[in-house]
Amino acid sequence: VVLPDQDGNGVDEVGLRTENFSSGTQLIQVRDPVSGSVIRNIQERGVTSFPEAIQFGTLQEDVPNLSLIKRSDDSLIVGGGTKGSLTALPNLVETEPWIKKISPSGNTVWTLQPKGTFEEAIRNLLPIPQSTDFFAVDLAATIYRISDSGEILWRGATDFESSQTDVLVGNYWATTDANGDLFSVSWTSPGGVGLSSRITKFSGSTGQELWRRDLALDTEDTSQSWIPGTLNRIQIRNLVVAANGNLIVVGSFNNGFDIQRPCTTCGFAAAFSADGLDLWQRAPLTPTNACGSSNTAWYRLVEAIDGTYYVVGDNQVFDPNDQEPDGLFARFNQDFTAEIWSDCDETGGDVSFNFTPPIIKGDGSLVTFGSVGDNAVVFTHSVGGALVSREVISANRADGTPGRITAGGIAERNNGELVLTGSVEGEAGESPENGDLDVYILRRDSSGAPLD
Repeated sequence: VVLPDQDGNGVDEVGLRTENFSSGTQLIQVRDPVSGSVIRNIQERGVTSFPEAIQFGTLQEDVPNLSLIKRSDDSLIVGGGTKGSLTALPNLVETEPWIKKISPSGNTVWTLQPKGTFEEAIRNLLPIPQSTDFFAVDLAATIYRISDSGEILWRGATDFESSQTDVLVGNYWATTDANGDLFSVSWTSPGGVGLSSRITKFSGSTGQELWRRDLALDTEDTSQSWIPGTLNRIQIRNLVVAANGNLIVVGSFNNGFDIQRPCTTCGFAAAFSADGLDLWQRAPLTPTNACGSSNTAWYRLVEAIDGTYYVVGDNQVFDPNDQEPDGLFARFNQDFTAEIWSDCDETGGDVSFNFTPPIIKGDGSLVTFGSVGDNAVVFTHSVGGALVSREVISANRADGTPGRITAGGIAERNNGELVLTGSVEGEAGESPENGDLDVYILRRDSSGAPLD
């Protein structure tokens, strides 16, 4: 840390901050800038609590990813993309990925902004089982394995850099298995026609591709499609490795004309073996409560301890009075053959539930984080699917006019509080805005309400 002029000689000093969370102390030592030896200890106090709001960014646009990693000591790994520079080095491409580690007291431990030809915004941050390393995947189909100290251990497995020009969106979503290997979904356009999905499995230790599975897409004969009767679009939007080792995916497809279905945009769920072989499909997968719509797109899912699944998405309704879809939240049984309950948020134009996989709390209640209009919203549901609370988070600009705040990632701290990340046009807390679009980190109570 830089310590502004401590002794009146007009020279700032350099300090090393160490935090001992078992004893609850924080020590700042002033160090000689050349030798690094300790000159004196200037401060010792209790560890500062994590701020209720952190906002940072450049004069350009800075956006967070849709997930974050919360460590056992409450430190965070966050990331995203920037058109500026969060480090001292200039950008090599228009949008570069960035990753930060934030200490339990809210201080930046390190910032990483990888450089390359095809880098893009970080999409996922994934902890690796039995390791302090983690994966970061960006939308240019790049995968990084990074140590807890911020060192890139390897970088690779990029479809773009392998001249796979049919890839439209690399690493739309990713997940890991118990062995630390990684599964990624990319969106492809086979032969430049339509939009389909590719699942790829990579070795977590080396980044080597182990296998890939391209979902067949119809061109002229819709019977050849992975889901028969689709119309040139099959999009996997999320995948998880189930407790039994199978791969469960959800998404949406456009219905064609060969098979009569009640939907134009239809949701689906499917299962693959660990080797990528088909096990089952549920298409269309439409909840009972979809705010009167038969259209569905599923975005996120999480497996409950009993093997059932919570899924979130939207009803794909676009009209002048409701300009964005209504959020959907549902629970299905272990093989998606039966709905247990469903809910639809019809509070206005929104994409409410679909940003984050639900957090399952100790009492079985569920927390989701999404965006509604110009606000971010934290929803809490009971284990039976009843809406318990709905906390709206808004932003203001420096001139007092309304800003815009969107949902990104969510995690639960050790004390039950929530940590929320996202992007903000304006001010999410007391910190001033830096540019057109900043990143925020908020600390809220267990329901998403402001702390007392």
